[in-house]
Amino acid sequence: MLLTIFPELQLEIARFLTDPSDCAALCLAVPRGLGLAALRHRGLPQYKDILVSVAMRLATGELQIDEALLRRYLWDRRRMTSEGCKWLTAAAQRTGSPLGIVRSVLQGWERWHLTAGGAEGALVRRKQPNGVIALFEGERGAERKVRAEWPDGTVSVFEGEKGDERRVRVERPDGSIFFFEGEKYAEREVRAERPDGRVFFFEGEKDAERLVREQHYDGRVFFFEGERDAERRVRLERLDGSISFFEGERDVERWVRRERPDGTITYFEGERKAERKVRVERPDGGVIHYAGERGAERIVREELPDGTTILPPPPPTHPLPRLPHPPILH
Repeated sequence: MLLTIFPELQLEIARFLTDPSDCAALCLAVPRGLGLAALRHRGLPQYKDILVSVAMRLATGELQIDEALLRRYLWDRRRMTSEGCKWLTAAAQRTGSPLGIVRSVLQGWERWHLTAGGAEGALVRRKQPNGVIALFEGERGAERKVRAEWPDGTVSVFEGEKGDERRVRVERPDGSIFFFEGEKYAEREVRAERPDGRVFFFEGEKDAERLVREQHYDGRVFFFEGERDAERRVRLERLDGSISFFEGERDVERWVRRERPDGTITYFEGERKAERKVRVERPDGGVIHYAGERGAERIVREELPDGTTILPPPPPTHPLPRLPHPPILH
């Protein structure tokens, strides 16, 4: 009878269903008509709940509620709800499974444990009063923290047994990823990856890590020296094999030399971003000297390997243009 009324009215009736089992039953009863329309309709968000999909697969025998399913749901930051935990527990009981989820609150700390036959099992999820969510793996009494999620979207990943969990990775909402090494409470940053493709490498103990290398997506690699917050660029290596050298303090490093794979060495002088070429040493022993500002350097002397010095020809001189005679007036 439902299919004999207008489609718009069918969707209004579907709107009154809120339980995942009821929504799933409707979708399975009329899969190609009303069910598909309800799943696609923007005004029926309850049909897009992950538990509706679970209910449909339970009804068709494609899925069973086990510990892995309960853990996956508790780990789902965006879609997990307390109501969903209650529904999964009730659904498991209807199938005869002893598994379930129980929530407890103590001094503002929320905890979600697995249950088996009514007995409290392993801790899987914990939410602190500040909104930080910690996720755990392992059997009861040996649960180890493997992940922590902050309200701003930052995620920390941990490794190690219970009580010795150490931070190994931090993922930021902007796509940046930071990697750490070291024991618990002494983790030091060793690498950082940025969304633009740059990769930074660090050395040193915790809170004293210093930048030693910066790698770009185009293959350029910068090398740094100096203590933390004072690291200065000293060398640049490119994919073509050329190496550039720099001198000066941080943020004012100036380009002083470039070595090419063929043995050519170029020397520069001047302040940062105004370095000018002053000398080129060729692999055959010849030397070319330059003068002038950056981008307008000119050769002033060339020394050949045999000791001969060549001076560039003087710039051409042009005679003054001859002015026309004034007209003769009669």
